Amino acid sequence: MSRNHLRGRLNRGELILLDGAMGTELERRGIQTPLPLWSAAALRDQPDMVREIHEEYVRAGADVITASTFRTTPRTMRKAGRDEAEARVLTQRAVALAGEATDRARGAREVLVAGALAPLEDCYRPDQAPDPEQSLREHTEQASFLARCGVDLILAETMNSVAEAMAAVRGAKATELPVLVSFVCRDGRELLSGESLADAVRAVEPLSPARDRGRMPPHDGARDAHPPRVLSQRRRAGHGARHVALRFLLDARAFRGSGGDLGGA
Repeated sequence: MSRNHLRGRLNRGELILLDGAMGTELERRGIQTPLPLWSAAALRDQPDMVREIHEEYVRAGADVITASTFRTTPRTMRKAGRDEAEARVLTQRAVALAGEATDRARGAREVLVAGALAPLEDCYRPDQAPDPEQSLREHTEQASFLARCGVDLILAETMNSVAEAMAAVRGAKATELPVLVSFVCRDGRELLSGESLADAVRAVEPLSPARDRGRMPPHDGARDAHPPRVLSQRRRAGHGARHVALRFLLDARAFRGSGGDLGGA
């Protein structure tokens, strides 16, 4: 599935299967995911397990695999007391493992690899986010490196505020790769920041290419708290929040009948 084919399928409203969580799946299998590294720790200590989880999602039918770059940023390395240079090593490894997994498990299907951009601080604490200018600088740097590593698209995921979502999307768009965005919400109407989901959609929508906006069905956020592009809501185990996916639809693990966290971390 080429990038243009992905855009075409999204614009036609077709179903695109995403993979599920990495960090929660690692925990379920007994792999340590200590903060602040979270799932990035397994890239260093258990890379074969990371690849195996990716492969299972591909076999479950995922069209898009998300490289485990949720916490492979220089900021996270600093917080963990590690050399910032390790961020690039782990980012490269994450993208390589996702690519290896798709090659092994996809058969004749095309499966794309997304690079993840997560909130720079705690995804459940929007109050801890850096100011918008700093967020834009860091997300742009990370997105640029993900593109150089060879991802097919960028997923700005688990965004908890409009400001950081805008920064992440703007940084990702600079790569000229396709960009998807998702939000984590306290319910179906509000982000964790307290901002409305409809306002968040309205904020990021102008950042999409004009050709895509023209092909999307219009929505009235004041009338409908669930705009047409809010097509999947995935509750995260152990949290009251919901992970709301925009412009992409389903989680491959739902087709395996398993429960638990269906978020992207």
